[in-house]
Amino acid sequence: MRALLLDPLLNWLRETWRLLVLWFVVFLTWLLGGGTVFVEIVRSAAVLPDGAQDELVRLLGSVLIGVVAARVLLRHRYHAQASGFPVAPTRHLAVAATRACFGSGV
Repeated sequence: MRALLLDPLLNWLRETWRLLVLWFVVFLTWLLGGGTVFVEIVRSAAVLPDGAQDELVRLLGSVLIGVVAARVLLRHRYHAQASGFPVAPTRHLAVAATRACFGSGV
């Protein structure tokens, strides 16, 4: 009986922990400038003028971060629903992740 009660709770805590780690990674990436490591990797391969190249690479880095964050959020929602727990609206979480990646202009 105890296992029946604890298993869903432990699964929910595990998924919530993963979501918190994801938010920390997104925040840390935003704090570091929206994918500066990705900027440096792609900069060496691009053949654009320096100003356009930097903007394009920053945009690609932000899009990559946003796509990964949205995918993890949707997977978290799917697993939480499959476990039978109520889930916060994904739309609000996705909008918050997008704003964290692209800035408040979204």
